[in-house]
Amino acid sequence: LVGAVSINFEIGDDFVAVEAHVDTVDRTGVEMEALHAASMAALTIYDMCKSADRGMVIGDLALWEKTGGRSGTFRRSEDGHADGASADVTGVVARSHENVVES
Repeated sequence: LVGAVSINFEIGDDFVAVEAHVDTVDRTGVEMEALHAASMAALTIYDMCKSADRGMVIGDLALWEKTGGRSGTFRRSEDGHADGASADVTGVVARSHENVVES
């Protein structure tokens, strides 16, 4: 059961970075929901901007952080490498790595 979803954007001169946060009130993970939210936001930006630049690129999509559940905590460092630890907090962050949409 999804408790909350938020989408954040970082807008630069030649990119838009998308970050999706999904929280759950259940014991199930919501990684796929967070990844889906981030990818749909990037596709929507592409659709709205394609008349200005059809050469845009949707960049890397990656799970950056997951806490809680049986698998514990997962965190990807800023250089893109994954770290593993354990905690009992629930929440998921998925965001793109590098530029989501660049022109």
